[in-house]
Amino acid sequence: MTGIHPTKDGFLYISANTPRFWRSLCELTGLADLSGDPQYDTVKKRAERESELVPKLRAALEARTALEWEKHFGDRVPCGAVRSMDDMFEHPQTLAEGLVTTMRHPTVGAYRGLSRPVKLGASPGPEPFAAPSLGQHTADVLRRHGYSDEQLERLRMSKAIR
Repeated sequence: MTGIHPTKDGFLYISANTPRFWRSLCELTGLADLSGDPQYDTVKKRAERESELVPKLRAALEARTALEWEKHFGDRVPCGAVRSMDDMFEHPQTLAEGLVTTMRHPTVGAYRGLSRPVKLGASPGPEPFAAPSLGQHTADVLRRHGYSDEQLERLRMSKAIR
């Protein structure tokens, strides 16, 4: 039953694929009879019968808000209320991990963004930096592609670039 599901208020991401999490999901949503049903005792069987299961789960989820379900499930069912970007900047986990920082942009001013990029390896990645201003790197990029200073000046004069 992995996916995003509507609730009484908001949406909830649930990932309950292991037998333990499936049993807990069924128990905590009032669908305990499903957990012992041999038609649904594997992830594959549940996926094959998704059209039967999802409506039952979603009907049960209508009883509470996404935040209430998140609290109710606790650590027994992997889940998370879908939050807005603004809410994520203030989420306790985001703050505890130091994932947000304030950056300065020459045109926009101060704004909040990720303190470090998502990394997929052992490298720490670059320090946080603001988005470039419009045209900030245009000349460098065009020079790398063979444009001369003369050509760049003509483009600037014609307002094709900044």
